[in-house]
Amino acid sequence: MSPRKLDTKGIGVFKQHKAHLMTTAEQGNKDQISEKDPHMLNAVITLQKYIRRFLAYKMVVKMKAQKKHCESEIEKLRQMAYLQSVKAFREEQERKRKLEEEEERQKRLLLLRQKTMLECAFEGRELEMKQLLREVCEENGYNESGCLEIDESIRLRCKMQLIECKDANHNSVLSEACIGGNIDIVQLLLDNGADVNSRGQFGRTPLYRAAFGSHLDIVKILLNHGADPRLYADDGQRPIEVTTDKNIRQLLETWDISETDRLLKQINTYKTHTMQIYEKGEQATLKKLQSNVDAIEKSYHAAQLRVCKAHEELNRRIKEYDHAAANGYENINLLQSLIIDSELTFESRKLEVEKIREKLLQSKLELRNKQDEVKMNNEDNCKPGIHCKIGELDDILFKDIGNRINESDKWPVIIDPSDRVSVFLRHRDTNYVNVLNPNNLDKERLRISLLGALRYGKPFVLDLMGVDDMLDTVCRDRFDSIKPSLLNDITEKKILHSDV
Repeated sequence: MSPRKLDTKGIGVFKQHKAHLMTTAEQGNKDQISEKDPHMLNAVITLQKYIRRFLAYKMVVKMKAQKKHCESEIEKLRQMAYLQSVKAFREEQERKRKLEEEEERQKRLLLLRQKTMLECAFEGRELEMKQLLREVCEENGYNESGCLEIDESIRLRCKMQLIECKDANHNSVLSEACIGGNIDIVQLLLDNGADVNSRGQFGRTPLYRAAFGSHLDIVKILLNHGADPRLYADDGQRPIEVTTDKNIRQLLETWDISETDRLLKQINTYKTHTMQIYEKGEQATLKKLQSNVDAIEKSYHAAQLRVCKAHEELNRRIKEYDHAAANGYENINLLQSLIIDSELTFESRKLEVEKIREKLLQSKLELRNKQDEVKMNNEDNCKPGIHCKIGELDDILFKDIGNRINESDKWPVIIDPSDRVSVFLRHRDTNYVNVLNPNNLDKERLRISLLGALRYGKPFVLDLMGVDDMLDTVCRDRFDSIKPSLLNDITEKKILHSDV
């Protein structure tokens, strides 16, 4: 029924009963009309029926319009959220691309400088070498990191990367300068800490090559800086045996070896001092990274508290609204607006926590990588892999912070002397298989576990229980009973290919 027809009929009925009421009033009975009058009751009922129908129709139209508006707003918000997620993904990829490009640029620049240093050392271009060393020191200027130990360590390391660089035949810059006969460059390199007894191609030292090239002045400089004439090359010859210069042979024959031993002790002292500078820089870097992690963790906990308070405030506003609606509070729209504001605050706090959490994970990754780098530099602790705590397994193993697992062609192997990781993995949402438990190695159970890992991405954990031989004996037989060469396909990741 259209509104026009509804209004016409309602007005027509209203006019009929209005005429009846006027007739009654004209008869002098206006004050005596009661609700028991059937005509009056019919008039009131009819009026209420059509008016309520009309109001209901208007309400339905209004609610449909509101629903349509809400759906359009939701669609706009969905599109905006999708665009924002795409934008965030692109920004993250762009950031990673820029970092990779910067790392690649730094590598190319370092290789170019090392190549230039080797060429300059052989050709005698001293000024160009000094310019390269000056550029390195300026690029790693003072107070770059805000810590003197870190800056000193970085400058020394970058300088030594040029001083101690080698060509494809493992010949050092000093060795090239010695064979080229460039005295000033040899002195420059020795003053900057070049290794006077470094071995290059065929195990030949700078003194060996200087003696072979009959450069007497360079031989004197090398001997006075700790070059050891007793060192043999791979061909079994010493510098005194390869030189054709009588003066060099006489110098080497009359040289006091005790002086060489004294100079070698000084060289070892200098190397120890250099290593101490590196260690101080590394420890200062670790301390700085750890303090950064602690500061971010503090801000993360504060952000979590703000989320809790925002959630409590939202619940309080909802309870106030429910109480007011039940008691017939008139200004209900005000409470609705307060709920909307609380929801927006709560969502913004959640986004803030997520951003801080990502920042915290990234800072922990940097700290962990630096710790691994320091351990790898120490020969006593030179072990492969990632060293971490059990609490960090969730970020490393499942979330793959740092993308180490995704970039590798191998599955991760966990070595834990405490056996606590197995408890952690059993209580995690994983398909856990204990190789010493016959029920876990049941053919059907293994098949279902592998299907769950392939279809739904549920981690498949194989606990060897410290018995490494089980993988090539019992495990291989059980897996191959499901499908031939299945264990090899799993370990080599061939099972992820669609043709397997």
